[in-house]
Amino acid sequence: MARSYERYFDWIAEERRRAAASRMQRFVCGSWRSGMRYTAACNDPFQSLGATAATWAGYDLARACYYEKEHILFGSRPCEFHSRPVLG
Repeated sequence: MARSYERYFDWIAEERRRAAASRMQRFVCGSWRSGMRYTAACNDPFQSLGATAATWAGYDLARACYYEKEHILFGSRPCEFHSRPVLG
C-alpha cells in the first residue's frame, strides 16, 4: 500500500502531465495557476490555502477597524509588519 505522500506526489505529477502548461486550479478560491515546476506544484495547494486564509483575515480585520462602529477594534489602524497584522 502506498503512503499518502506518495499518492499525493503521484497526483501532482499526473495533474502536471494532464494540464496544459502545468495549469492547476486552487482548491479554496478557485483561481488558476500555470507554468509551475514540479516542486511549486507540490507546494501550491498548501501555500495558496494559507494565503487565502490570511487575505480573508485581513479583510475581516479591516472591516472591524473601519466599518463596524460597535466593534472593539473600531478606530484602530491595521498595518502589516513582516506579513503580520499589527494594530496602531
